[in-house]
Amino acid sequence: MSGGVGELRRATAVCAMILGAAAMWACGAFASGTGMAGGWVGGDDAAVGGAGDAVEGQRIVMRVRLSVKLPLRFELRQDSEAMAVSHEVVERETASARPFTKVLEGSCSDEEAYAVEVAGLDSADDVLLLRSALAARLSQSDRLRYSPSICRDDGRWILRVGATGDPEAVHKLREELARAGAGMEHSVIPTTVILRPKVIERVHLKASHEPYEVRAGDRPGELVLAAPSGELVSFLGEGVRVVPRDPLDMAFNLGGVWYKGELQITRKDSWDGRVELVATNRIDIECYVEGVLAGEVYPNWELEALKAQAVAARTYALYRKAGSCGREYDVDDTVAYQRYSGGHYVESFSKAVAQTRGEVITYGGRLAKAHYFASSGGMTEGDEEIWLGGGDEPYLEPVADFDQSCPHYVWQNLPALWAADFLAKLGLQPGFPAWIEPALALDGKILSYRFRTPSDSLTLTREQVRHKLGLKSPRFTLRLVGSEETGVSLAAMSGSPRDEVTGVRDAGARPALPDVRQCVPLRSGGLTTGYRVTLEKGVTVKGNAVEAASARQLSPETLVIVDGRGYGHGVGLSQWGAQGMATMRNEAGEPAYDYVAILKHYYTGVDVADGYGLRSAGAVVGFDAASGLEIAPRASGPEQAGELEPSQPLTCD
Repeated sequence: MSGGVGELRRATAVCAMILGAAAMWACGAFASGTGMAGGWVGGDDAAVGGAGDAVEGQRIVMRVRLSVKLPLRFELRQDSEAMAVSHEVVERETASARPFTKVLEGSCSDEEAYAVEVAGLDSADDVLLLRSALAARLSQSDRLRYSPSICRDDGRWILRVGATGDPEAVHKLREELARAGAGMEHSVIPTTVILRPKVIERVHLKASHEPYEVRAGDRPGELVLAAPSGELVSFLGEGVRVVPRDPLDMAFNLGGVWYKGELQITRKDSWDGRVELVATNRIDIECYVEGVLAGEVYPNWELEALKAQAVAARTYALYRKAGSCGREYDVDDTVAYQRYSGGHYVESFSKAVAQTRGEVITYGGRLAKAHYFASSGGMTEGDEEIWLGGGDEPYLEPVADFDQSCPHYVWQNLPALWAADFLAKLGLQPGFPAWIEPALALDGKILSYRFRTPSDSLTLTREQVRHKLGLKSPRFTLRLVGSEETGVSLAAMSGSPRDEVTGVRDAGARPALPDVRQCVPLRSGGLTTGYRVTLEKGVTVKGNAVEAASARQLSPETLVIVDGRGYGHGVGLSQWGAQGMATMRNEAGEPAYDYVAILKHYYTGVDVADGYGLRSAGAVVGFDAASGLEIAPRASGPEQAGELEPSQPLTCD
């Protein structure tokens, strides 16, 4: 596969729940054996029997936003509890925004957040009108960045805006809300508050193969849970958490996928009144890593390769989690982060995770941003070569890859487009003459291209070109083939189409060129000697490559062939390369490389640390002992760790 690849920079707070066994609601972890009654009835706290007890030993919980469509229905394999969650105000602080660890003396959790409390009104209608009036006065950027929430507290309806883990951002937001609320009918006195989640209601749920359904209620902040029997329960808060009896076993099915851990459903109201329901899987990080392996690699791969993937996935997850304070989730389940495929019982994956439990990749005592991908085609890339202007991390340097066994090591069926189609896919209005030229090159390698037409120009990195054209990797060469090779000449064609009304030929219109049915490289001794292109008939062509020191002109009859190798962005750990190294044997027939050696090959100068690398808080987000302030990790590239191959993990083709 190629996993999920990597932007991050929004947190200034250390999630202290990572540092040890924190309080249950701070960590979101629940002990097994809740001892709940098996009925659909409301219960008091005394009947909970341990659902909020602390888990023995260190426990880190990932919050994974799940990709599901409405209506939001789930099945339960275990008896569970549905817990309505609301936010209590821990502290109001209006003079200046301070880091969580200063305000709360180090007791923050990944769910605590800054928000701005705008007003408290007696009527729900009044608070809805206030929300609409503020929306009309706030800038679009603030409306996009900060969501409003309405909750019930001491008989009043409270409007809050946020939340965020960034104290500086919330301080600016409070000032903006004060300006926006000046002179309004209802008094607006924005106050910075620190929120901590708390349980306000519990309901027992029975295991059922028939689905439960959650939908938004009519009142602000209301969620309605419908049992298979048709009975309804209304929850008024910021969300509902479904807690199974044993969170380490298969617990619930959502969208046809079984998950371990807990299910949290959050209602998010927009400024214009639209409602979104967000489903989040709260799961022990080691179970999460198993689910990532199931979406990223093959179960029959060498154990050392699977262990290397487990450590990389765990490291990447914690790196992302360190930047998620104030958000409702740490990662999602797509290649935007890492492909997470729910709960699994795969022996090889469980073994790889168990044998590396708590191990992470560090550089200089800090968590590394452990990018990974499928295959580079022989040589990995430096992060600064792919994401220009990124963090240029010293451990993400080009190294030799051992991925020759990957089917995508060199591409077999190549994209081939007529020039007009090529320009249109890049986002340009086709026009001729057009030009392709290097915009930035390093040591003969093109890092970005400039594409020009008579009316427009566009500069793109290789990675951007890759995504616009739907290529497997950014390691490609553009080859331009003219009519002398294809035999397709517009001069020999019937001309451009006539306008049906005027009868005049449109000189800018594109004549009908033959479809490109197939383009296959011809290779000999590892070298490409030409291409077999099937148009109306097959022709053999070579074309001219766009090189670092040249610019090439396009005409309407130019055929653009994209030849390349590898799969994924090419930065960090190569999954097929790890498998290649794990299959190597020494003279005694033993593995030549273990997972630590594999990781140290692909991540230059790193260490593999146990205990989640938590000798100090610095391993998570960095800690400045002199100032006592937390320092967020530097951004480096996009949010993903890699990209999946299309059919992973069933087949690599």
